[in-house]
Amino acid sequence: REDNITIIHRLYEDLFLPTRNRTNRSKILKGFKCPHHIQSEKVLNLMAALYTNTKMIISVRHPVLWFQSYYNYRVTENETELLMGSPNELIGELKCSSCTSDKAPWLLSTAAGEFHRFLAALKKTPLSDPDELNLLKPFTKPRWNITGFPKNPNAVFFCALAQLEDKNESRSSVFRRDLQHFLHLDKGFSIIPHQKRKRDDIKSTAKINICKEQFLPVRNELMNIARNASLWLRNYFMRGDNVFFSSEDFLIDALMKWMVDPCIHT
Repeated sequence: REDNITIIHRLYEDLFLPTRNRTNRSKILKGFKCPHHIQSEKVLNLMAALYTNTKMIISVRHPVLWFQSYYNYRVTENETELLMGSPNELIGELKCSSCTSDKAPWLLSTAAGEFHRFLAALKKTPLSDPDELNLLKPFTKPRWNITGFPKNPNAVFFCALAQLEDKNESRSSVFRRDLQHFLHLDKGFSIIPHQKRKRDDIKSTAKINICKEQFLPVRNELMNIARNASLWLRNYFMRGDNVFFSSEDFLIDALMKWMVDPCIHT
């Protein structure tokens, strides 16, 4: 697995540096997916310096459901060398003293679910309103100082996981069209591709159902995060500079659900 900085540099060299046998470079759109880049100070600084015209697609999901999904992914990926501990031990910041900053994002903690704080570092919002700053107060020791970042110049297409999984064909069609326009593509998407990981089907005793009573402490912490994130995303980030989205009412409805523990209806 390549580290974040290597991927960024390799992509830069591939796109911008002269190479032999390259034709129609301007017509080729390239990209990559890495959820942890938004949590990397070095990567965000490189994006602001080298990739000013790069478009970013950022999707989010309910922090409680995200935590369960990522925890179960990690334990099935490397169950015998599990470094994380039980879910209730992961409240707060990372507790791995031997982990480097590059490896830390691959581990898990409730602090990693403070999506709104990572997105605030893009500086799409003024960060001057006391009410906004109150929503951005970290629940744990902050991984970085938000105000220390340069203003990110990249256009952002913001969406919720519910939009990628939307079964309403009419609304899904609008979403695909809006994404096509955002990326300036000649052709649209017939579907939003999704590849299910084989590990999703693995049965493991280490997997969790976060709705169980025993995980109430970590769920309560994640719900505190979710409520602040929902308010900030709806009231500030979606109104931010160079931030685009599709089907505003549906997106807001999806984020409103973050105000409620998903386990209440499970």
